[in-house]
Amino acid sequence: MPGTSRPKKWVWVAVALGAVVALVVSLFVTRLLAGGNSGFAAPSGLSAKANTGYVSVSWDKVSGAASYVLLRDGQVAYAGPETSYDDHVASDTPVNSLQNPGSREYSVQAVSGDGAVSPVSSPIKAMANRSWAEYSHDVGLLGGFMPPSPSTTGWEDMTCSPVVVSRDANRGSGPKGNGQPGLKFGVACTVPGDQPLSVLEWFLSSPDDLNAAWAQKATGGQPITWNNGTGVTVSKPDGNYLFLRFSDPKLSLVMISISSSAPNAISTADLLSKANTITTA
Repeated sequence: MPGTSRPKKWVWVAVALGAVVALVVSLFVTRLLAGGNSGFAAPSGLSAKANTGYVSVSWDKVSGAASYVLLRDGQVAYAGPETSYDDHVASDTPVNSLQNPGSREYSVQAVSGDGAVSPVSSPIKAMANRSWAEYSHDVGLLGGFMPPSPSTTGWEDMTCSPVVVSRDANRGSGPKGNGQPGLKFGVACTVPGDQPLSVLEWFLSSPDDLNAAWAQKATGGQPITWNNGTGVTVSKPDGNYLFLRFSDPKLSLVMISISSSAPNAISTADLLSKANTITTA
């Protein structure tokens, strides 16, 4: 029609851009209301309980969260769908290089299915304690006889520390080995007193390994029975020794020795009396 002009091309471009902007804003608002960076709630109920060798951390479930990110001292300790995590940061790895216990700070974030991340929760702290690391289960089989961690005491107030790291380190007689076959883990302990006792625990890797180690240690010994199984007594110029095995099937890969050093060594009969006070319950 005369006097009517068609919209210029740039007007259509502006209209199209405006529509795109409106769509983006609409999607942003929708995501914000559904759980965007500002609207997605941080987890509440964060708690951290220190156990021997690990810290149990838990938090409340967040509506709309698909996963969570647990931060320990600002670093990711766990990422996944669970609302609890046992953090073994206090474990001794390797076991001969015990990590110092100390305070750990935890916080947590929630993550939605489309990747929106909540604010970080308020941090909390827990004091991590030393443990026997990956050998905690083995040590726990000895119950009250062994101290529950390297920082505590066990039978007769004895204090203990690990003496080997892994089975591989104990094959052969090289600088890192001691020639003992199949030794998975060892613990050296001292019982205090006027005549201190030395106690060793060996955790072997198989029945054949235990039998081989037993043959090595018990050569020339006099067979005995004790309250928890069988053993031998061995007298040497440097002192008296008991080598003991357990009848309990769950301790079939464990053997221990109790020794007293010369020149004032406790008799093997008295060592046996001491050993008969050991309980693993």
